[in-house]
Amino acid sequence: AQATLARDCRANVHICALQIMNACAQIDADSKAEEAPLEAPADSATEESPLEAPLAQIKLNLCFRPLAWMYLIVFFGTLAISGILTFTSTHYDAKTDKITLFFGVFNPCIWFDHYPAKVAATTGIGIFLLIGLLYNLLLLLNAQLKNGYCQGLWSSLLLTCVSFSTLIFVNVFTTNLYPREPHRRLHGAHHTMNLLGRSEQQQGEDPALSTADQAIVRLHTFFYIAWLCGEFTLAVYIINRSLKNYIEGRAARVKAYLVFAIFSFGMLLHAFAMIIIIVQTQPKDEWYPELSPSQSIQMWFIWLDAHTYSSFWGWLPCMLFRFAVPADVGISVTCRLGSMENGFPLWPDRWVVRAICIIAAVLTLGGVFSNALTDQGNSFVLISTLSEPPFSYFGAPAWLSAVSFAIVAVVGYFIQKSLETGKLQWSLAVHGAVHIVLLYGSLLRILQRADFTKMFFYALVASSALWVLHLHLVDPTGKPMMAVAYILMGVITVFAALLTKVLILHYLPVAWLLLHGQFVPSERSFYIKLGEVDQFWKKLAVAEVDLPRASSPCPL
Repeated sequence: AQATLARDCRANVHICALQIMNACAQIDADSKAEEAPLEAPADSATEESPLEAPLAQIKLNLCFRPLAWMYLIVFFGTLAISGILTFTSTHYDAKTDKITLFFGVFNPCIWFDHYPAKVAATTGIGIFLLIGLLYNLLLLLNAQLKNGYCQGLWSSLLLTCVSFSTLIFVNVFTTNLYPREPHRRLHGAHHTMNLLGRSEQQQGEDPALSTADQAIVRLHTFFYIAWLCGEFTLAVYIINRSLKNYIEGRAARVKAYLVFAIFSFGMLLHAFAMIIIIVQTQPKDEWYPELSPSQSIQMWFIWLDAHTYSSFWGWLPCMLFRFAVPADVGISVTCRLGSMENGFPLWPDRWVVRAICIIAAVLTLGGVFSNALTDQGNSFVLISTLSEPPFSYFGAPAWLSAVSFAIVAVVGYFIQKSLETGKLQWSLAVHGAVHIVLLYGSLLRILQRADFTKMFFYALVASSALWVLHLHLVDPTGKPMMAVAYILMGVITVFAALLTKVLILHYLPVAWLLLHGQFVPSERSFYIKLGEVDQFWKKLAVAEVDLPRASSPCPL
């Protein structure tokens, strides 16, 4: 009987293997038939132009899990680098640190506040936020594919709000906790000592926070809390979708609910405690010891926060909940020059124009709303408005959104020109990457002490001119002389702004940037078709492969 059972099991295994191999072969054949380029008619007598050549295609698989890992690694890498720089190259002192004095406890965010560690922190966190925006975009596309347009409308509204909270998180760096001073000091301490006629040797460092110090710490914390609330909203959305679509089995679902409950407790308690602290009229150490949980509801949250240490780990779930989406779930993007069923067109040059319009709006409004705009001698003054609050609280998120639009444009141009020429345009990809780096480097001008960052903007202007020339050179119908004319116009407008004392002429380079769309090659698009990332077991189910199951355990 045992020998018969073993023989039947081996036969079932062989049948499974044959069915899987046949199904995979059929699936591969169907995929190749679908992905094969369209062939021209054999009796075509006319020679085709480059734009009418047989269509090629580029297919990309964008999965959620790699982005979740990138999000996690970039954040902790930035935290580590900034922490090292804080303790080795800044004047950090726990006795005078404003965050520590206001909240009464150490917080890792202090590693993002001290110059020059703040430069590394702003760079790393900017990349971290852009990854988050890309993740949100994939979530939106996935919702469109799985649930249709009605659910997609709700997802669009929710993810727009989450993306807005992501963008304004950059304002934790525009709130200048430590202004330009030769040494790191509290805003009001030394001024008060001078009025009293006491020196530092006589009195020592005054530990009190001035009213201005407290106000800037509250604003700094508000931007962090807004991001934290957006992350909690996104966590609810992601875990809810995972429970509906991906997590099966009672044990797995119970585990997911338990983890989500712990995450929610930490994130909400951490946010509530910080809100309660910043709405008080005094720093925490001045009112916390005098109250007990029985005296107010707010103190219950502060007491729970202190005894559960949520201030130390409540932010950690923001880095982990994205892993609730399975590793093989994602979006498949198929790109062609010709139209496809259920496809839609993408115009890369329009995304460039959108990014330029945002940049132009920031620079223009910066000149309008800045009270301290003066001639700085051979310097483009409009970019300096990014470091002037309160305008910088609007300018920094808007500039970061322009960076995200420019990334879409560069990737779109790379795909479009690769399809048109029949080969991957790596030179265009490298130039576009440099352009993105310079565009984001210009955002570092939000740091008041980082005067060197204005060089990024000058290089960005030069890169923009050369980008137009590069597009004409790789385009089959390009006209390089149009690019040369655009470059000459840029040289004239830039020198007119830098070599004169008339501030209104600084708007000439802005107007020149807005002419970008008139000098690039003729507007063309390529088509995109979205689908779910290929999943092996789902293919077997679609192919109706019936896997035989043994009625008793198989002695293998």
